[in-house]
Amino acid sequence: MKAVPTTWDDTRYIDGYPGRYAVIARRHGSDWYIVGVNASSSPVTLNMSPDMIAPGERVRLYSDDKNLVGSVSEVKADKKGRIKVTMPTGGGFVIMKRSNPDFHVYLCLGQSNMEGNARYEGCDTVGISPRFHMMAAVDMPGKGRLKGRWYTAQPPLARGNTGLTPADYFGRELVKSLPEKVEVGVINVAVGGCRIELFDPINCADHIKGQPDWLKSTVRNYDNNPYQRLIDMARAAQADGVIKGILLHQGESNTGDAEWPVKVKNLYERILADLLPIDWDKTSISVITNGNNQRRINKVMALAYLGKNYLWAASPLMNYSSTGSREYNREYAQKAADAFGELLNLVEKGATQYELVSYDKIGEVFYSYGQNGRMPGLTEVIFRGPEWDPWQNTRYGLALQYVPTPYHPDGGGNNLSPCANYVNYYGMANGLPIDDPESLWDKTHPWKDRDPRFYNDIVFDGCLITDNYQNPLPNIELFTSGASRDINTASRTGYSLKKFLHPTCNRYDDGWGWSPQFTIGISYLRLADVYLMYAEAAAQASGSPSGKSAACQLSALDAINKIRQRAGVENVNSKFTGNIDSFMSELRRERAVELSFEGHRFNDLRRWMLIDKPEYANKTSVEFKRTGDFDPAHPENNAVSGYHEEVIVSRSYSEKHYWLPLKKSDCNISAEFKQNLGW
Repeated sequence: MKAVPTTWDDTRYIDGYPGRYAVIARRHGSDWYIVGVNASSSPVTLNMSPDMIAPGERVRLYSDDKNLVGSVSEVKADKKGRIKVTMPTGGGFVIMKRSNPDFHVYLCLGQSNMEGNARYEGCDTVGISPRFHMMAAVDMPGKGRLKGRWYTAQPPLARGNTGLTPADYFGRELVKSLPEKVEVGVINVAVGGCRIELFDPINCADHIKGQPDWLKSTVRNYDNNPYQRLIDMARAAQADGVIKGILLHQGESNTGDAEWPVKVKNLYERILADLLPIDWDKTSISVITNGNNQRRINKVMALAYLGKNYLWAASPLMNYSSTGSREYNREYAQKAADAFGELLNLVEKGATQYELVSYDKIGEVFYSYGQNGRMPGLTEVIFRGPEWDPWQNTRYGLALQYVPTPYHPDGGGNNLSPCANYVNYYGMANGLPIDDPESLWDKTHPWKDRDPRFYNDIVFDGCLITDNYQNPLPNIELFTSGASRDINTASRTGYSLKKFLHPTCNRYDDGWGWSPQFTIGISYLRLADVYLMYAEAAAQASGSPSGKSAACQLSALDAINKIRQRAGVENVNSKFTGNIDSFMSELRRERAVELSFEGHRFNDLRRWMLIDKPEYANKTSVEFKRTGDFDPAHPENNAVSGYHEEVIVSRSYSEKHYWLPLKKSDCNISAEFKQNLGW
């Protein structure tokens, strides 16, 4: 009973009679459970043909005999998909249908060639392996095929009047190369002459309106939504096997469309989002990898990257390259908001394994300590890259970059120090930026009453590094000419970084030693990033901070405030919510703070077309002296004098740096392969 799910994705009525018996089917992931009970005074015999069981398919039957003694057997559906079951009085049965990992399914879509433009001949209809199958995506009366059922893959594969497709011989050759126990299935949804836009599930209805009558006639075979038909058939196929790949043959109708590759990528990720499970650990097909599926692509990852693709396509940089406008593309922004909204709706109602961690555990999103090198992330990290010997990489690489003299274990020093102008993005606990007249920031007490993330991420002058008795300098000196301001071995900027460090990571406490197995792991994508990208997309799609997706109850403003509230920062001030430009200034600042030093900033500035602006190109240090009584227990309250910033580096970026150069050898392949502007 432990293996029986407690939550269900689908429930269907199969058969029954009031007061006598009932048969229902329930699905969890790709697994079906068909249950029958008999409350009548006599046995009931049924010849069922449930839609989820294919002709000839084998399933497991748990049944009672006349003495109500249970047994387990494997039964096979007949050629019409029927299974015969007898329920004794007071007894019942359970049919369990689980997907077969050795049945490999491929989705096929596109236009004329994939549809079957070529006429098939007699030789194409013989010698087909019984291990190669096709699922009919439409009824084919002339071929005796019903939609949603599997058949031997004899052409035609798309519709009754179509021809030979690339999928025909793809499948035939594939089964030859696979072990005998492996079978192959294809599902073909294709429309000759169609553009890629026909497979846009949201906008296909509007697209179809402008198409010729012959194409409209073909599309009616798929209820005017070929994409949805493909997904419906694919979901049905997941109950039988595993989807292994997607075959696309389309493009001639989009000749000259510079955005075609982006559209194909978005279509691919939309398919993944619609077909992948939320949590692989809750599927029967991943029993062997249960508990080790964190990097396995799932529905949440697919939705996140689908939204990110759309948001980048909507960005000023991409829109300028496509249309000459430096504004956001609202259509793509709306698509991004809808993808992110779908994801966040699942998260907000507790339907996923992901949630924002409480801020007292935020360090464990980036590192683990005393946990045998466990990869960090908790419930917030969605996607991260592979790691090889992460403790070694942390101990002898990542961690040492952040530790200045005299706390460095090898007598060296850090080479990564936050620039003062970047640290300025960390505003006040009242939610205002430090340059706002009402923020109450005071340059004589520059560390006081700051955003709590400032104290979590940044080492500033006077911070306690360690109270180990061996340490002659427990409080760091980051004032001008202080012990940790050496340009070669310590901080060049007046700050150091601790966001990714456990407090014991210094030469005296040896927090990176063998015993604690301190391990840093910075993810590619975490949930906080999704909330902020949703806020950006929803605001730009609607032109307002109150904008939202129909898929999610959160507004753009709500999404930002959710991240701030988690950290203990006041909400976005009303002075920034009156128009989109003011709101975007706070959103950009929020991304700078929440996602600081996680590898997003360079690309953010590029897509916003800001990287060549002086306020982003100039890097500064903070210079000051300590003044008054020094409080080692509360360094945030200490006073300074002569506080000012000095430019230490100016990046010489221009508009050509919005794009990176392409390899010359690639550009020389064809005259159409142009080098990026400026290179």
